[in-house]
Amino acid sequence: MRKILLLSTFLFAGVLPVLAQFKMEKKYTLTQDGVHSGEKWYRIAILDFRETSPHNSVNVTIQARFISSVGKYNADGIVRIRKSLDGLFGDFQTQTMGYDGEVIKIRDLGDLRYDVCLYSNSNWGHFYADMIITRENPFEHHLLEQAEIVTDITEFPEISRHGGWYFPKGDVKVTNKMAVGTTTMGNYTLSVNGSIGAKEVKIETDTWPDYVFQAGYELKDLQEQKAFIESNGHLADIPSEKEVRNSGIDIGRMNVLLLEKIEELMLYTIQQDEQIKQLDQKNEYLLKEMEILKQKLTDE
Repeated sequence: MRKILLLSTFLFAGVLPVLAQFKMEKKYTLTQDGVHSGEKWYRIAILDFRETSPHNSVNVTIQARFISSVGKYNADGIVRIRKSLDGLFGDFQTQTMGYDGEVIKIRDLGDLRYDVCLYSNSNWGHFYADMIITRENPFEHHLLEQAEIVTDITEFPEISRHGGWYFPKGDVKVTNKMAVGTTTMGNYTLSVNGSIGAKEVKIETDTWPDYVFQAGYELKDLQEQKAFIESNGHLADIPSEKEVRNSGIDIGRMNVLLLEKIEELMLYTIQQDEQIKQLDQKNEYLLKEMEILKQKLTDE
């Protein structure tokens, strides 16, 4: 019985992958040959999957710290990589404190290789880089002895980026989508299940209904408006209650439509005012005519 159990243990050990974890760290001084380091990208690591198993799953945690006399930031990145017979696939997300922008890039060099690049946002600085790698099967990975200047960061495409968080000087900036109180994002950049409190909200729009007051604008006849309301139960061009319940409203678009209706009401009011003035003039004329006739009858 003991021999059978031992044999089973060896068999499972040969089938199930064993996860391994490695940590690497290095300091880079960015003063190569007297070249200023500000506003430059540097390659600090290579991840090479050419000489590894056809199947591999890897997580890479990157902690990058940049410091100089005039600037600094802390950044964290998480890279998930999967190798299969179909190729190499990776995705990436970051969090940065102290700088408003991307400071870590993972590029696909082709031929089953990625590189890790960091950004120097000011001159004569230092990188402190830590990488923790958890992998299913061995592959080639190392931090470079010296950070290499990347002359064209767009030469190779980035792997899929699943958003980033940036905290410059106490601000919070998100490059992708954000959900509060819900896990349902829909097509929204910010999805909130609950109320939002604010003293001021600014909504930008590409159009504004000044066109209502321009020559050639076709103002619907009031009888047309009446017929539409009696038939549909709401104003023309304004969503119905059913549409609002099902789809909500676009505040920017709704403000445009409401102002359009207000401006149309102003035109109707101006028309009515002109009609009233014309009627007043006619009434005044008729009253004068009546007075003349009345005087003639009195004289006779």
